[in-house]
Amino acid sequence: MPDLVIAGATPTARARALAPLEASRTVGPLATAVQMFVEAAPRIDEGSPALAVRMALWARQTYRR
Repeated sequence: MPDLVIAGATPTARARALAPLEASRTVGPLATAVQMFVEAAPRIDEGSPALAVRMALWARQTYRR
């Protein structure tokens, strides 16, 4: 979910972030907060992210290894 804040949320990213909540049918304050967080993320098109975003994502993935 940190990628939603950095890169914005494509429709695919929104669906991917909300899929576990929908699959588990979880309700409650935490589930509501997650849904609100995903909905508040900036909306972007499905196109390629900007160079700075791609570099940040690459650095994060490399760091996690």
